[in-house]
Amino acid sequence: WQRTNRRQISRAAKTRGEKRGSTRKIYKQKGTGRARMGPNRSAIRKGSGKAFGPKRREFTQKFNKQQRRMALRVVVSQKLRENRLFIVHDMFADSISTRTLYKAVNKFGWTDAVFIHDDGSDLNNEFFLSIRNLPTVDLRAQKFATVYTILKREYLVLTRNAALTLAQRIAPAPLRTWRSIDDLYNHHQLPPLLADQARAQFSSSITEVDDGPIHPYPLPPPAQ
Repeated sequence: WQRTNRRQISRAAKTRGEKRGSTRKIYKQKGTGRARMGPNRSAIRKGSGKAFGPKRREFTQKFNKQQRRMALRVVVSQKLRENRLFIVHDMFADSISTRTLYKAVNKFGWTDAVFIHDDGSDLNNEFFLSIRNLPTVDLRAQKFATVYTILKREYLVLTRNAALTLAQRIAPAPLRTWRSIDDLYNHHQLPPLLADQARAQFSSSITEVDDGPIHPYPLPPPAQ
C-alpha cells in the first residue's frame, strides 16, 4: 500500500482536444483530388495530438486508520516473536564517529536494522551524524515509523520512550492507558524491570564496545 502510493507517472501526451490550434478544416471535402482531411490537430497529422498516448495515472489507495494500526501492530509483534526487536535506553554518542558506531552496531548484529527514537529527546546530534553514513541502518522518529520502514530492515531497535509511545499508538483503544514500560509488564503480569539487569545502555557501548547483553523488552501482543 505504501509503495503503491509512492508510484508516480508524470509523463503525458496531449490529445487532439488538448493541442493548441484551429479546428478549421484545412481544405474542402471534395474537388481537390486529395484525401479528405479534417483539422491540423487530427492524430494523423505531424505535430498533432496523440490518439492513444501515455497519460498521467493516480495510484493512491485508501487505507483505513484502524487497518493501518493493525498492520503496524502485526509487523511489530512479528519482530518480537522472531527475537528481532530490541529496546535501548537512549541513543547518545559522545562524539561524531561512524567507525565507532559501526563497531557497536556490528557487535550486537544490528548491521541491517532500523533505529526508532521518540521525539529527539532520547537522541543527540552526534548519534544522528554518525549513523546516517551507515547504508544498511535507518533512523526514524516514532511518528514516522511505518510498516514499510520496519519490514525493510531485519531488526527493529527502539528507545524506551519510543517503545512506550509506539505501544500506545498501535494498541486497541481500551489498552492505551500505559504511562511507562513497567505498566506494560504489570498489564501482562510480567516481572518488573530491573535497572541493573534489563535496562539496555546502548550509549555506553558506543564509546566502549563491551560484552554486556541487550535484553529486549516485549511489547503487547496484537489484540485477538
